[in-house]
Amino acid sequence: MISMDQSVDYIHSTDAQWVQKVCVRDSYGQPLIGKLKVFASYFKFDWERHHMLQHMMQYSPYTLNEVQLNGCYDMVLNASTLQWNSVQNSQRNLQLSLQFVDQTNGAVEEKYTEIPIVDRELMISYPSLRLQKQYFKPGMPYFGHVMIMKPDYQPALDEQ
Repeated sequence: MISMDQSVDYIHSTDAQWVQKVCVRDSYGQPLIGKLKVFASYFKFDWERHHMLQHMMQYSPYTLNEVQLNGCYDMVLNASTLQWNSVQNSQRNLQLSLQFVDQTNGAVEEKYTEIPIVDRELMISYPSLRLQKQYFKPGMPYFGHVMIMKPDYQPALDEQ
């Protein structure tokens, strides 16, 4: 079983690198020894997904690395390699494909995950459209309620 310990569910477009811990364990929780291949690609729309998943393993533009794995591995994704700070990759999801081949029996396990690339630290929204239309005027003081959220839609507490 391949698991990824994701502390943050998104990548900022200004980040230089993103570190992810990847662990491979059997059903009893023991670490496995084998070879891990990491592929990456981008897609934006739903109609692109089927085509990209079919051809990702053969024609991936970014074959990141292939490492011998003994349990866990700290995977480092670099912005210079994956170019998530470029204009054509803004507002896209980074599709990671992890393929693990067990050394003892040759069993292959794969895991796919999507990581959104965001360009805003915080999102500001109103509780209802009625409050926005009637009371908010650009450049004028606003006394009312707004919701401030992080890109994964968690409330951003104590933000100013």
